Amino acid sequence: MNKAQREQLDELLQKAVLNGQLNAVYMRRSQRELECLNHDVYDVLLERGCVRAVIVQERGYWKSLRKPRSRITKRYVLLTRVRRSLSAEELDTATCVKRAKNTEALGDLVRHYTGANVVACKTPHVVAERAYKVLARGADGALCSVFDESAYRTGVWRSERAEADHGGGFYFYWSEQDALAGLAGNTTFAAAWTEGVELVLCEVEVAGRTVEYGHGKHAASRLRVMRELRTLQLPDAAA
Repeated sequence: MNKAQREQLDELLQKAVLNGQLNAVYMRRSQRELECLNHDVYDVLLERGCVRAVIVQERGYWKSLRKPRSRITKRYVLLTRVRRSLSAEELDTATCVKRAKNTEALGDLVRHYTGANVVACKTPHVVAERAYKVLARGADGALCSVFDESAYRTGVWRSERAEADHGGGFYFYWSEQDALAGLAGNTTFAAAWTEGVELVLCEVEVAGRTVEYGHGKHAASRLRVMRELRTLQLPDAAA
């Protein structure tokens, strides 16, 4: 890509952020944690020397500076110019990565998702099981982690290898009863309630490697929210 095309690409990414189609790039550091988010360009489609579409990988990284814990999240978004507007489509993480490995030229992956050609990819077989998880509702109304405020989108898989001793993965419970019992004595949830955060019991699906933490709590390598069940009340209010 030449200089003019790179400038077009930067302009397109900035417009997507302003439209709310991409999250803004950032880096934050405190005494407790380090967190950042980057945009990695995965593929670009050029037409008549101009940038028409791009696939962007949103790569988030979080690391605790007090405990041996870290997390990497990836999200793939197809941005397409349509006259003067910009459309955005979130792509399935697993199949997007697999198809990218089967491409040979710049623009091949974008052409697949815009219907111009087909890039073969064997659809992964995912064995999923139903489980339960408590999430917070953010200021924008969207679901997020009570622990680190990372986003949970309904129907979208999140992936991170589950490790023992809270070293990775996404926590869950096999039953509603265990999920609710897990709130008792948990300092993270207690702090959230004290700060007025709304907590929501959700039905989720889990897949891949799972690790048992004890007291009914587990971690899974893959998890997605299926539906919200109900808003939880403060312990005193529930009593």
